[in-house]
Amino acid sequence: MIVGKIISIEYDRFKVRLLNDAKVASINIKGKVYHFGNIGSYLKVSNHANEMILCEVTAIYEQGITTDSALGQEFRLDSPRDLFMKPIGSYRTDGFKLGIVTYPSVYADVYVVTENDLNDALKDAVQKNSNRGVYLGNSRNLQGYPIHLDIDKLFSIHTAILGNSGSGKSYTIARILQQIGAMGAKHTTILFDVNGEYAQAFPDAKHLCPNITEGNTVEETKEDKVAYSPFYLPYYLLNLDEWLAFLMASERTQRPFWDRVLQECYRFYWISLAQEDTGKTEKFELYIRWRISQMLAGILSRTDSDTSKITSSQGLLASIQAILTSLKNEKNGSALANIITTIKEYQDACTIDYGKNDNKLSMKIEAQIGEIDFEKIRDVLETRLPHGQYYNHKFLKIAAEMTLIDEEAKGNSRIREYTSTMFSRLDYFLENLECAFMRTDSSEMGNNRDEYLRNIGVIKQEPSNKFLLTIELSALGNDTLELVTGVLTRMIFDYRKERSGEDRRKNPIHLILDEAHRYIRKDKEYILKENLFERVAREGRKYACYLFISSQRPSELSPTVLSQCANYIIHRTQNKIDLDYIYSVLPYFSEDYLVKIKQASAGEALIFGFCVPMPLQVEVIKADPEPNSKNCIISEEWGLT
Repeated sequence: MIVGKIISIEYDRFKVRLLNDAKVASINIKGKVYHFGNIGSYLKVSNHANEMILCEVTAIYEQGITTDSALGQEFRLDSPRDLFMKPIGSYRTDGFKLGIVTYPSVYADVYVVTENDLNDALKDAVQKNSNRGVYLGNSRNLQGYPIHLDIDKLFSIHTAILGNSGSGKSYTIARILQQIGAMGAKHTTILFDVNGEYAQAFPDAKHLCPNITEGNTVEETKEDKVAYSPFYLPYYLLNLDEWLAFLMASERTQRPFWDRVLQECYRFYWISLAQEDTGKTEKFELYIRWRISQMLAGILSRTDSDTSKITSSQGLLASIQAILTSLKNEKNGSALANIITTIKEYQDACTIDYGKNDNKLSMKIEAQIGEIDFEKIRDVLETRLPHGQYYNHKFLKIAAEMTLIDEEAKGNSRIREYTSTMFSRLDYFLENLECAFMRTDSSEMGNNRDEYLRNIGVIKQEPSNKFLLTIELSALGNDTLELVTGVLTRMIFDYRKERSGEDRRKNPIHLILDEAHRYIRKDKEYILKENLFERVAREGRKYACYLFISSQRPSELSPTVLSQCANYIIHRTQNKIDLDYIYSVLPYFSEDYLVKIKQASAGEALIFGFCVPMPLQVEVIKADPEPNSKNCIISEEWGLT
């Protein structure tokens, strides 16, 4: 039905003069009422190519009163009204497409958009198709019109869910995941639950939580009584860069030092195993004896007096003896006894008569080195710690101390000063409750990356229905949170990158990043030098590894990550900085959208991108059960009701 004519055409808007008989803002067509004269309602106009252009009403004006009747003057029923409408897309031979190729002419007829028109435009959103569509909610502009999102287009690329606190982001995420679960989809989704609110919405999912409360199990520390399993992130799965980040070590000067520490820790671990592998233990025993000889030789190479050299040597031998004694157990007693015997022989050679040693220590060093099989030493030196394979963290402090002693033997007297921050962070890792979930041995979580990912449920032999893994991280500080999310993402992405051929597209993994601005920050230095999420955002699609990013502060998000998203679900956002940032980085976003998201109520969202054929304002249906994100009712808590 014709309701008006175009009287003015601009690049991004058309002016429409309504007909005199279009006296109300709604019309009945075949028993269905259509509202066409309201802000946000839809109209259509044809062009010279006989294509219909779908438009959205953005403004309404009245030109004046044209009737003499009292009722007409009071309600202005006969006044000619003008509308401004924004073109959205056009119905072409290959379906509805965003944008316009051919514009209409002046005085072209303007028609009411019917439900059939909308069905044609939204058919790519699989409206009313429960097999491939997520029923998210109902259209805000078209009352009662259900909006479904195409699973293939929603989950085959990165998605951003943005909005102020309390605007409905967590409800939207819960609603989407609950709908997928109800379909019986076989999927792998990991949700970083930074605020501890999603377990309530998914009672049947697998929930992990690090226990950082002394004397309690994980379940005892959770008030919502959801069944949590303990979450561990084993230290031995950290690579060198991640260790350096956690220890806040400098990249250039302290990187080689910590790499040596890890190698020494690996060797001490093999010494501690002793009789479990006699061949390796013998090599590492020889290696330690050789290291002691090298450190003593370094001390003797100085130009100090014999008294100073021998005093330093005695101190070094006493320190090493104390370290090795602390390693002693039932298995390695024999191996350590041989090393300690060598130490005592050196101590016997550390004598001073009238300020001179008469080369007794030097000759002892030569004799000891002469007895060592250097082929076996070379084997030890060439045996590098494979990052991600198990070793025992109990030897980290010992290995670090040995490395310090070695540096001091070479004359680096200020090495302890230069590494003080690193050692403070190492003590934090070894002693603080917040890091207890990282101090776990291989028997609990597996010896390597794949075993670990299999144990926590990321890797499965066969995809399982309704699979969702939530990792509750609300108790972690920002540094530890960034490390945990970064390391997990790195392991998952490395695993996906190793797939080849058709396997690249098998068993996709989705990461839902709650409060993403806390660990995907903009213009800030990460503790991890490379933020893995930026890399996943750029390359993840190739390896079927996808991100769902949720944030209440989009202006603090990495623009690299946000710009790689192709789907956007934007809830109420009122901060000008965030609005300007959204406007600047998101494609196909116009100023009138800013007004919509500023005025949206809780639960409403503006959706645009790959998953919908045109921008849609949707009232999201509440999740059931709801996430634990309700506001506090102050009057009730104050006892005023």
